[in-house]
Amino acid sequence: MRIKVKLSIIVITILIIAMAGLSIVVLLQARGISLDLSLRGLHSVALNEATYWEGREDGYIRVLETLANIMSGYESLPLESRRDVYDELLRNTFLAEANMLALYTVWKPGAIDGMDSSYTGRTGSTPAGQYAMNFTRESGRLEAQFAAADINDAMAYFNGPNSRRDRVENPIFRNVAGSQ
Repeated sequence: MRIKVKLSIIVITILIIAMAGLSIVVLLQARGISLDLSLRGLHSVALNEATYWEGREDGYIRVLETLANIMSGYESLPLESRRDVYDELLRNTFLAEANMLALYTVWKPGAIDGMDSSYTGRTGSTPAGQYAMNFTRESGRLEAQFAAADINDAMAYFNGPNSRRDRVENPIFRNVAGSQ
């Protein structure tokens, strides 16, 4: 009887160790599978979000590139009408793009028509007459104004090594129609 009890205890112990070992192996495999599926799901969600935001950004850059392509033939326009044509082009583009909050452009001094000195005091011109127009909806309605905030940075960019490349800056908080 003693041997029977000892054998029973030994068999039960072996079974418990085997079951515990198998349980650990199964749990480790389940953890690995679960972790892999979670990582795949996160990767998929991150890829979808990145694609969405890249599409939004590319859409705006495409609008700006289209404007640049349209204006590539501005030399054929009469000098005295270039700024008005360009203003109207920007205004209509801005009105068509309801999600744009601001659209501004800065030209090198004398680049648009060579008549900067004739346009001092004009909306969208620097005190020297350089073209720097800003269309904005920050107040809740369309406004055309002088794009003063970025002229020095724009000129540094135009004259720098990356002047022919697209530039995207960090987002900034803005007040739109009185709320942020």
